[in-house]
Amino acid sequence: MPTTSNTFRLQAALKIHHRIMSGSYPNATALGKELGVTAKTARKYFELLADVFGVNPIYDQYEHGYHYENVSRASLVPRLREDEVAAVFLVEQAARSLAGSPVQKVLESVLGKLALMIPAGCSVTLDQLSDALSLRLERASSVSDHDRQTLNTLYAALMQKRRVSIVYTGRYRDEPTQRKIDPIHLTRCEGQWYLVAYCHLRKHIRTFVPARMQSVRILNETFERPAGFDPQEHFRSAFGIVTGCNVSALALRFDAEVAGLIRERQWHATQTLEELPGDEVRLRMTCSQSNELVAWLLSWGEHVVVEAPVELGREVAQAHRSAAAKQTSGRGGVV
Repeated sequence: MPTTSNTFRLQAALKIHHRIMSGSYPNATALGKELGVTAKTARKYFELLADVFGVNPIYDQYEHGYHYENVSRASLVPRLREDEVAAVFLVEQAARSLAGSPVQKVLESVLGKLALMIPAGCSVTLDQLSDALSLRLERASSVSDHDRQTLNTLYAALMQKRRVSIVYTGRYRDEPTQRKIDPIHLTRCEGQWYLVAYCHLRKHIRTFVPARMQSVRILNETFERPAGFDPQEHFRSAFGIVTGCNVSALALRFDAEVAGLIRERQWHATQTLEELPGDEVRLRMTCSQSNELVAWLLSWGEHVVVEAPVELGREVAQAHRSAAAKQTSGRGGVV
């Protein structure tokens, strides 16, 4: 664990606290060697005891180490600074957005504990934060009882590294198929849950939609997680959720009317922007040429030109022509 991480720092502070409570008068030099850090860094961990827990170690010049003036009051009860109260608000927002998920109850439990750490008389309230800040993480969506049970079963299988038997209906298949899968990673994107798993039927890692699983059963078989699997790297080529689908370098030219909107956002992890004459902008990125990408390109209408790859440009142009034909034929009207 990196020595700069908050978890390491808090664990180090806890070790220091126990050493002080033992009455051995530890000093920064000895503790630094024990923790594998410099004496200067160890002194910062002493400061955490006061900042996070409100206990103040005192240096004794005769014993050449630290002690507590009143041991009976040196209990570690974490407290939040006023500027950290926002963390409670963020956990509350996360709990709401993950309603129905396997971690909802865990988040609610953490929220309750964090709320107890808000100091009495704190001038910042959750109501004030709610008035000043909101997080619209994704489209609102409800989770049915069946989906909730499915997610709980998949999460349990993930944590236990157990294989799962599912009856699954694919996007373009009318008939469900019986499959055996090794669940690797659960993720949520645009209000929908997805499962990355090794499919024994297709002999490949696939992305499944738990909502399309008619039945889910944990098997008495274990599996090893693929060595080196990194969820961030796995989805790096995705424009949304679909990954590994005709991954290509894209060049998209946006006209002046929408160029400002393109500049304002990070559309993909690999994107670069190139300023063009007439206040136009060229967006380059390397990603999957999925239906998600095509739908996004169509949403920009005449304001985007697909410069590369040529095949993608033709696909977008044909989709526009088909939509126009439906409208002009009267099939797109409301009667």
